[in-house]
Parts: sequence; structure tokens; C-alpha cells
Amino acid sequence: MVEPYAFGYKSVWMAIKSIDPNKVFNVLAKYNVTGNVFNTPIDGFVLVESASIDDLLDEKYMLTGISDSEKLNSKNIVLIKNISRELGLVCVFLTHRTTEVHEWIKADKGSVHRAFHFYELVNLNYGFTPEEKELGYDFSDLNDHFEKEDINEVYDNFPDEECVIKIAESWSVNPLMLYDKYGEKPRVLEYDANDDYNINAHHTKSKRKNNMTFGIVLGVIILILPISAKIISAYFRIDRYQHRQQEQQSSRPNPRPIATSSIPDDVELTSLITLTIDEEYLVTRTEAPEFLDRISWVVIADGSQVLGRVADNELQYKYFANTEGVKYEVYIESFIGGKNQQVSNVVVYEP
Repeated sequence: MVEPYAFGYKSVWMAIKSIDPNKVFNVLAKYNVTGNVFNTPIDGFVLVESASIDDLLDEKYMLTGISDSEKLNSKNIVLIKNISRELGLVCVFLTHRTTEVHEWIKADKGSVHRAFHFYELVNLNYGFTPEEKELGYDFSDLNDHFEKEDINEVYDNFPDEECVIKIAESWSVNPLMLYDKYGEKPRVLEYDANDDYNINAHHTKSKRKNNMTFGIVLGVIILILPISAKIISAYFRIDRYQHRQQEQQSSRPNPRPIATSSIPDDVELTSLITLTIDEEYLVTRTEAPEFLDRISWVVIADGSQVLGRVADNELQYKYFANTEGVKYEVYIESFIGGKNQQVSNVVVYEP
């Protein structure tokens, strides 16, 4: 654990409603979450700067056409839900202006109340909070504005780092406001050149002065340009959105359509794959029939789904966040007749 310090821009952090940093530290260690846990609660929250939960969505959930509720099965969102089961209210924030990645999520007692992910387009927009409504941060129509190439709407309704900071302040604590009391993190920072998410930009007075000078020069240049900076910014954001959509169209798999009629009438769906489980809770499945496609592991914890994971190339799987006293059910599902259906028996266990 560390002494508190100010941070916020180009950062990922957790705000956990607790006055017990030791308990927070131990629960995060249990789930292999690393970060700088502050040893002093701030306004009733324990902050964890540089948390290792660096992206809410797995790559497969970045595709359009997948419902927001289904995207809650992404690995890190499931992890956050599990942590909130033990610690209560857990908020996670990420912002990086260079890559234009902005995220925020709020979970309590194992349930997600709000989850938002933006990278070139709105990839996840689950739930909505009164605080966001009061701030005027409703991005539900942003993708439509991208589609229509509406430059003014894109520019005026674009999530940025200031949005993340203000939402963090309304839900928990504004980490930038810690500067006057605690100062900043030492300038010797961990840096991974291959991962922009790990770059922490902490603003010293001299840096703010340099930024002000640069801003003045840039402002003069913008006044000279025949096209406003607003139009340029919005144009490039729309261009990035269109490029992203083209990439998704070219990379999206085109699975073989499956009709229920292709399965023999006398075959019970739940008997197509057989699951067994050993003493270490490792689940093993039999080979899937050739007519099945897009099979997935499904894990249910105390009646709520906590995982959906592609199983096409996995004959064995062990859930990574087993918790003592929780009843787990595991089965395989497949996309049949236009919807996901159970195609295996169910194995049940309780650690």
C-alpha cells in the first residue's frame, strides 16, 4: 500500500466504498488484481491507482451486433462483479486522451448498475445513473451521429477525459482534487512502451505552464486555419469510426447457419455434449457433433450468469474466480435456430 497522491488523466483506477484498506488489499490480491492501494481512505473510498483492470471488454465483445447485457460476460466485468460481492460498491475508471479510450463502471454486491466503454465508437452502454443525467452525459445516440456524419453532434457529444473525472467525482472521489493535500506521485513511473494504458501523466506546475504556452501557440494557428478546429476534430473522429466499422465487417466471422431441423428429432439437445468435473473443479467436455457451431461455456453463480466463454477449441475449463460458499453450475450452449440453447448436461459444485 502507498500514501495517497493526485492523479487522474491517462489513468486507470478503482474507487471502492470502504474504510478498510487492508481488506481491499487482501480481496484484490485474492483475485490477482494489482495496483497502488492507498493506505488512507478518501471521503469513505479506498482508491487503487494503476489498477490492472485495464479494459472492460474482451476483443470478441468489441463487435457490434452483441447486446450490452451479453457484453457483461467480458472477463474483467465478471471480475469486477466478483470483487463487488465481497467489498460492496466498486467503481472503475479509465481514460486516455491519445487513444481516446474512456470507460466507467459501477457495481455493487455482485450486480453491474452501469458500464460504459468508448473506443472509436460506443462499444458498451449498459444502464444509466442519475449523476450522469444531471451532468448531461448521455451518449446513447453517438453512434447514430457517426453513421450520419453529423459533425456538430459528434463534436458536442463526445466522451473525453473530463467526463470520466466528473463522473468519478459524482460517484466517488475526484482524484485530481488530491493535489493540494497530498501532492503528486514521484516522477519515477512504471512505463510499458507496448501498452499506452500504463502511461500515467501527472501534471506538475512546470508542465502545466508548458501546456499553457503550447495552447496559446496552437490557438493562434487554429485561428489562421480556414477550417475550424471543431470541424477537423469531428471529421477525424467520424473517419476513425468508419474505418473501425470497415474493419469489423471484414473481420466478423460468417458462421454456417444452423437450423433446428438439421438436428435429428429423436435427439435431446442437452445430451449432445457430456460434461464431467473433477475434485479440482476442472470441467471436461466430450467432442461436439459436427452440426454444432459457436459453442460456449456458461457459468452460473448462485443463479446469475457470471461467464460466457468460447468453447470451440477448449475441451477443459476451470472457472478462474471460484468463491467458497457459492453454488456454481456449468454447461455448454450453442447457437441453434437463431438463439443460444443448452446442449450439454449441467455440472454443479460448491467450493
